[in-house]
Order: sequence, then C-alpha cells, then structure tokens
Amino acid sequence: VFDLMDIFKNGFYLHPKLKGKYSIKVVLPVLCPDLSYKTLQVQEGMQAVVTWHHLTEGNYEEYPKEETRVALLEYCKLDTFAMLRIWEELRAMT
Repeated sequence: VFDLMDIFKNGFYLHPKLKGKYSIKVVLPVLCPDLSYKTLQVQEGMQAVVTWHHLTEGNYEEYPKEETRVALLEYCKLDTFAMLRIWEELRAMT
C-alpha cells in the first residue's frame, strides 16, 4: 500500500494551485478538474465520520436514514475514484 499524499507532501509533484497543500480536496481539482465534491451532501472526511457515527448510533435525524446512507456511499465512492484518477494522472506524467 502506498499513500499518494506522500508524492505531494514530499514535493515530488508541485503546482502553484496546490499552494503547498496536499489534501485530496486540493489535489483533485488540479489534476482532475472534472471531479468535484461540491454537489455531494457529504463533502468532507470529518463530516463523513460524524455522519457515520450518528447514523450507526441511531441518533441522526437531520436526514432520513436511507438518504444519509446513500450520501455516505456517494462520498466514499468519489473518494475512492478520486484516488484512482489521481494515480492515473500521475502515471501518465511519468
């Protein structure tokens, strides 16, 4: 297992739009501008963790349970696909 973040964190890939940052939310629009978290109900990792906790504890009332489950799946789906796309973009450069 290799963490793609190390490539950006250690400066092996530099881009002015990254501004020294290396989170997936910063890297993704630079390498894959066609992908975005902006349209998702769950948009950030901490939000996903808190939502998952409330959902599994049965005390999440902000959204219906099924809608919340689907929102979490969509977030995780994009997170996984984003990593694949970032890896593909980096691989194409080498």
